[in-house]
Amino acid sequence: EEQMSQVIRYVVVNENGCEIVESFLGFLQVFKKTGEAITEDILRSLSNHSIDLSYCRGQSYDNGANMAGKWKGVQARISSINSLARFIPCTAHSLNLVGLYAAKCSPELEKFFGIVQKLFNFFSSSTQRWDILKEHLKFSLKGYSTTRWSAKQRAVNSLYLQLGQVIHV
Repeated sequence: EEQMSQVIRYVVVNENGCEIVESFLGFLQVFKKTGEAITEDILRSLSNHSIDLSYCRGQSYDNGANMAGKWKGVQARISSINSLARFIPCTAHSLNLVGLYAAKCSPELEKFFGIVQKLFNFFSSSTQRWDILKEHLKFSLKGYSTTRWSAKQRAVNSLYLQLGQVIHV
């Protein structure tokens, strides 16, 4: 089951000037990951919150094809409804991709991350091995996503902090 967070940013104009406000609308359950289905989920949520899409002036998502795709992505579908809703790729996701591609330029880093993942796979593929490992660690080893640099950082940090215990097991 996937979830997507939905945050809106808007301008409040009052006698003191303008204030930019950011509000978390909630998590959307995402059952289908297509641009079409996610667009329908977003539009339904906006409607449920009585938010008129015609006032939208910007949209930002990760760089996945289902979100940022030029023809069938969410941004394209929202833009076809409201051409003033300009798409800006998520900066955090773009920076994450820079880290991923930079690491791929280094054979040593690729080998290192491969070892970290193989170690996780070795323990997590057997409940018996995983249980033995858990007895010796304060917190579990982490696997990582090939598309999330932050997940690689968590995986390396978990191993680094407990390397002695892992070697002992």
